[in-house]
Amino acid sequence: MKNIVKYLLIIAFTAATVPAAAQDTTDYGRKVDIIVDFDFENVDYSNEEEGRIAGQYSSLLEMSKYWPDWSPDGKWIAFTLRWPATSNWIVSPEGGEPVLINDIYGNLVRFSYDSKEVIYNSGDILEENNIEYPVTFIESYNLETGERRIIIDEGLNFCISRDGRYICYINFDYRIYTDESQVERYGVPTVYDTETEETWYLTSEEKTTWYETDDGTTLGRWYQNMTFSPDNSHIVISIYDYEQESTQLYKIPFESGEPEQLTFYDENDPYTKSRNNPEYSPDGIWILYNEYSYTDNEEWPYFTVNRMCVFNTVTGNIYKVFENATRSNGYGSWSPDGTQICYCLVNEERLFDIYICDFNPDNLQKPLSVEAEKPSSFAILGNYPNPFNPNTTIEFSLPKAGFVSLVVYDITGQKIRELVSGDMIHGIHSVVWNGRDENGIAVSSGVYISRLRMGDKIESHGMMLVK
Repeated sequence: MKNIVKYLLIIAFTAATVPAAAQDTTDYGRKVDIIVDFDFENVDYSNEEEGRIAGQYSSLLEMSKYWPDWSPDGKWIAFTLRWPATSNWIVSPEGGEPVLINDIYGNLVRFSYDSKEVIYNSGDILEENNIEYPVTFIESYNLETGERRIIIDEGLNFCISRDGRYICYINFDYRIYTDESQVERYGVPTVYDTETEETWYLTSEEKTTWYETDDGTTLGRWYQNMTFSPDNSHIVISIYDYEQESTQLYKIPFESGEPEQLTFYDENDPYTKSRNNPEYSPDGIWILYNEYSYTDNEEWPYFTVNRMCVFNTVTGNIYKVFENATRSNGYGSWSPDGTQICYCLVNEERLFDIYICDFNPDNLQKPLSVEAEKPSSFAILGNYPNPFNPNTTIEFSLPKAGFVSLVVYDITGQKIRELVSGDMIHGIHSVVWNGRDENGIAVSSGVYISRLRMGDKIESHGMMLVK
């Protein structure tokens, strides 16, 4: 249990331990200035609710702002105020006076697909069999009517599909801790269909356990934050594996299945040990996340510095958003068009403020040396852009060297263009198709199939040309 408490503290108190900012030339973007215009002098502090709300507004000047989320209509940024105050707020991307949404056990916050509701983790202390225990639930606040409703009775962390139909969350029942005879367990990612009200687990386990062996070794998994792919085909989730002793990004099919590891720990780079808070870009090409290193100290502080990174889902390459940053940065969210990121940046008081920076893939520097650790498989990784006009880049991976062919066909099976025919080394490769056939004639709009062949192995992938 000691290790779990340590890890929870790492997540909850990130800003308290980041080092003071040093002078650097990094362009961190623009700060979202939060203005506090609250009449503290006329607060009746004998009234519990008035005093609590006044305390939340006062804390805006003294506490870190976490987990910013950009509304789909671009008008608001939601954030969580922590610690010890825990509350949820929204503010204009241009800054100004924020609006208090929830002031009781506020945690992770998201917008609904239509920007009309703010959805967040909240909680309460309940009693059962003379034992008090905390319960975390998922609640929404309607910005138009002020109505609150509980969506999921017991759930920790969550993400929402872009069409608003599905919510993926951690099915987490705190009451398992009240019986010492039970193995301590953490929940697994669970999908809730808001239309049918059905739920299902995304893994084969209904609960994931962690436990200590006779020699004191801790084993098991801890599922954490997640994000839906734009096409709802899968989620990407951060999982702490006790055997690996690291948190990495994994991909789980939407219809359930075993997690596929996307990132790997590099012993030469301590930051790669902990990767968390993934967030898909609107076009599905990038996954924004933060990574950090932490020490082996038995006492606080355990934590060092955040850095914000992006994972390219096509190539598997990883890039730092700020190449030479010395200030801790992370916990990001995309603008609706994917051209900007709102994120947390440490200030001189070692607290997080909300900033907005531009995101231009052409400005990314050399990728981190993580790609080589990812085992290559025989696969077409995809093409981008897709749909396309007229050019698209097809990415594929080879587990070994050998003779390879890559051919484009139309949906009737007619050969259109041979793009690759020859020996290639193992690893990840890319080739550009310009939308023309073997004679150099531009083909018409429609669906085309890229087919990769190596020996007796064949992989196919659909592409759409739209003119």
